[in-house]
Amino acid sequence: MKRLLILSALVFTLAVQAQALTIIDQDLNEAQNVAKAEGKLLLIDFYTTWCGPCRVFTAEVHDNEDFAAAISQDYVMLKYDAENDNHGLTAKYHIQAYPTFAVLTADMRLVHKTMGYGDTGSFIEFLEEGKNTADAGKYIPGVSQQIDLDFPEIYIKTINSREPATPEDVAAYWAGVEDMTAEVPFALISMRMYTEEVLDYYVENLDTYRELYGELDANGVVEGVVMQDLFMAIRLVDEEAWEAARTKTVDMLGEEGAADLLEWVTPRWYTASGEWGQFADYVDGLIEADPEAYSMINDMSWQVYEDCEDQSVIERAIEWMRPVIENDPDFMTLDTYAWLFFKNEQYDQAERYISMAIEAGNEEGTDVSASESMLPLLEEARKND
Repeated sequence: MKRLLILSALVFTLAVQAQALTIIDQDLNEAQNVAKAEGKLLLIDFYTTWCGPCRVFTAEVHDNEDFAAAISQDYVMLKYDAENDNHGLTAKYHIQAYPTFAVLTADMRLVHKTMGYGDTGSFIEFLEEGKNTADAGKYIPGVSQQIDLDFPEIYIKTINSREPATPEDVAAYWAGVEDMTAEVPFALISMRMYTEEVLDYYVENLDTYRELYGELDANGVVEGVVMQDLFMAIRLVDEEAWEAARTKTVDMLGEEGAADLLEWVTPRWYTASGEWGQFADYVDGLIEADPEAYSMINDMSWQVYEDCEDQSVIERAIEWMRPVIENDPDFMTLDTYAWLFFKNEQYDQAERYISMAIEAGNEEGTDVSASESMLPLLEEARKND
């Protein structure tokens, strides 16, 4: 799949003439004016200064001229610091994860939305979907063009300071709400500011919310609910609660909607319950389905380094990481690879790859002190070997 996405990216890039991408910082009015003048859509990049994937995306746009040109074909980009909400866009679109990208028409019709950044190919696919949707005259109908909505104080405070509202304040707000499917009430629901009665209504009317606000945001509410149950079962290592939470996830999201969420959570159940053989078998299946999911492979391998004492699984994690290092080495993957070798008492390999990780981290401007801590450990381990 990833190869197809990359091919899509290359085809899309070759179809456009090289041109500078217009990037506007924090100024919505200017971004709208430029988008109107150029007859383009508006792409809002909601970022924070501390967000790693946000920095990766920014660097990709800056360093990859073809990628920037592909975006520029149909979009003007507004870089928007979500924690400096000078236009109220963070509140308007209830932004909670970074980066989040929103595609809008120049007159502020929300067309498409996604969270996170993976690679240029999948991002260009997202842009193509947004452009095709806009060309068809479609948009997310429940989201109005108005920015300055009458949000209650408890919502604005939660957005700005991330301080949760009290249950009493939340109940008081909902006591005065007549239409629970309206835009402002949905924003509060998206931020998990609801009563049990409101949540019951929401789940019963999920299809309506999907039609109004799109599957990404509508399903996100339910995902938050089931995630609480899933992680509670993991914390308690309660197999009965785990199976009940899995069933609830499928019931609420459907088989297809639940698949990605359960794929992410299931390995954590195996590690919590100490079922490392099943964990490794599960990761083998994920890799077979997508052998180029390097970020996932790195995450699962690091989990092995941190928590697993089963040498056979440690050796399997080293094998998982081998093609990652061959094809996409960077500081994080080299660091993981090195620590796995260290844990497996392969000290020469550990030294080789931790040196490469430190060099890569220095080039990336990353703090490498944790990696450097291996060097005296290697010296000590060799003395005792």
